[in-house]
Amino acid sequence: MDFKTLKKTTSALMVAAILLLALGLFLDLPLLTGLALAALVAAFALERKFHRCPHCGQYLRELPTEAEKCPKCGEGLHE
Repeated sequence: MDFKTLKKTTSALMVAAILLLALGLFLDLPLLTGLALAALVAAFALERKFHRCPHCGQYLRELPTEAEKCPKCGEGLHE
């Protein structure tokens, strides 16, 4: 999964989680609240697993999306 797709996917999951959480709390539906928590967990799991350098495996959480090279190994990120 490339970085742009990852960012869109995790952002969509987080927005969905916020909406589900608000709706679940407003309507007092525990199922929606549970789905919101599951969406948040999925977003964080995707972030931790795939937001890494493809060469050295360095976690790139603080790196801007438009970065071209890994700060640890210097290899290209979008190859």
